[in-house]
Amino acid sequence: MSSILAGAAQVEDPLPEKGRLGPWLAAWHDPVAGLTCNGGCMQFMDLSRNGDYKIVVACRAMSLKVYQGTSIFAEHPLLDEPSGLCAFYGVEDNTNTAGGERPAVAVAAGPYIFIYKNLRPYFKFTAPLVEPSDEELEIWTRYRKGEVDADTLKALLAKATEDGVRLGPLSTDFLAPDLEDRGSFLSARGASEPLSRTTIITCLATMNRAREEEGSPVCLLAGTEDGQIVFLDPPCKVLTTAQLPRGAVPAFLAVGGLFDSDWRLAVACRNGRIYTVKDGDVAKTAVVTGTVISLEATPCGLARLPRQVYAATTDNNLHAYHLKGRRDFSLKMPALVVQLEAMETRSTTCLLVALADGNVRLYDAEKNLLHTLKTQEPIAALRFGPYAREDGALAVVSVTGKLTIFMLNRKADLRKPKTFGAATAGYPPEQDIPLKVPKKTKLYVEQTQRAKLQAGEIHRAFQKDLCLLRLTAARAYVKTITDGRQGVSAVGAAASLRLHAQCQGLGPNFKIKLELQNQGDRALTNLPVAFTYDRDIYAMEKGQFMVSALIPGVSSRHEIAITNIDEGGAAGSVRILVLSPSGPSPLVSAVVNMPLSELIDS
Repeated sequence: MSSILAGAAQVEDPLPEKGRLGPWLAAWHDPVAGLTCNGGCMQFMDLSRNGDYKIVVACRAMSLKVYQGTSIFAEHPLLDEPSGLCAFYGVEDNTNTAGGERPAVAVAAGPYIFIYKNLRPYFKFTAPLVEPSDEELEIWTRYRKGEVDADTLKALLAKATEDGVRLGPLSTDFLAPDLEDRGSFLSARGASEPLSRTTIITCLATMNRAREEEGSPVCLLAGTEDGQIVFLDPPCKVLTTAQLPRGAVPAFLAVGGLFDSDWRLAVACRNGRIYTVKDGDVAKTAVVTGTVISLEATPCGLARLPRQVYAATTDNNLHAYHLKGRRDFSLKMPALVVQLEAMETRSTTCLLVALADGNVRLYDAEKNLLHTLKTQEPIAALRFGPYAREDGALAVVSVTGKLTIFMLNRKADLRKPKTFGAATAGYPPEQDIPLKVPKKTKLYVEQTQRAKLQAGEIHRAFQKDLCLLRLTAARAYVKTITDGRQGVSAVGAAASLRLHAQCQGLGPNFKIKLELQNQGDRALTNLPVAFTYDRDIYAMEKGQFMVSALIPGVSSRHEIAITNIDEGGAAGSVRILVLSPSGPSPLVSAVVNMPLSELIDS
């Protein structure tokens, strides 16, 4: 067991079910720690650079606490409520026998970043002032030149607020509804007070400069309330800035890459969108790319793994996105997600999901649930990293202020979830039982093997049958058009005919309307047209006639009278044949199905 347990008082056992810890070992529990913080205000740091890691916590009670082993190592007051905390390395000093320069502690509180060197106040950085918008600056400039009075100034500022313009503190105080004497206010502050305003730092992160080794120089990233990402270099010198679109307030930062070469930054904002910031074409510049991920709800957590960005939303969903913005998958959580934490070990990289019901879920990169750790109390903050002399430790802070530390079992192989027990594996144990292949499936496998061995012969037989099928279809088509049974017939190689017939009338006297059209490119002459019908039902004055000429593209219309002579008004069919003057086969034919005839009144 770790050295941090030496001399630890067993005040309370938060996890009585020891067998359900999976890859974790219960190391220490402090029920009276009184910590009030979120995940961004707790870090593991090697403050002495001797391999003995400590827990640094920035509490909302405006205090900075440092835990070493099982006791508080140091405690310092803060000037404001913290919003972020991280280790801040400067220029390396390889002559230091302790292994390099000791890290500084950076604490974001209000518009300031407080730097602690050797746990003592060292430097204070103030966020850049926010310049007023063009609309607000123009309104106050007109007032100070005497172009508008106080009432007009109030109306213009109110209209700017309705248009979505963010006003500074001077304009906000002037528009306050409880302000009684606006003239005195303008006399005291309106003429000389600057319009620029301070901003609030909302989140904090670090990015390595040239190397990824721990202890190498880094640059500090700070997100502000005005949608700005500020890049700082020790000692808090502004390197560059990136401005997010209007209304985007950064809440979480996920860093990847090196600042001096190639990097990308995922920024989850309160407006439900994730923006991507990357290095610009000019060295040490930052640009906001066009890749924008729209979430279905407000984000409540963000973490980055080597190939994906994970985002948790307030509708109890966990989304995984590709680095280019494509969503890979989504998982429904049983409770609200409190925090996401990337868990990097020597063998693999996993994702820790802290839920409001007190459970900590462990997922691998393939979205498989490896283990669920139950802490019995709602979680407020969570952090994974080295602690004391251990490489992997999990610090959990409950909403009641209790601090619990779990150690990762050195023998735990996160690539083999079955080592945690069948109840905690990411898939059911039945998945490892071989299926009984039925006989029909065996026959299919045998046929597949035959197809592999005799692929050439099977292909040649298929091609032969396919050619025969095509030949039979072609012969049938040629026979059909040469018999003239489809209403279209070829005449030589340069002409074709189209015949359209229609019957009109109620009976017993009918009229058949014919339309002949030459669709070829040469004229046709002396074409006989004949009719065949049942002579017991119908009678025609002449059963044939001659078409003297058919010009290409011109229709020839004819009307033929036909009478139904059947006493019962029976119906039959009439076949029309356009004959060839030089052969016995018809050029084209059509069949007209005659309707029932009206009976003749006696």
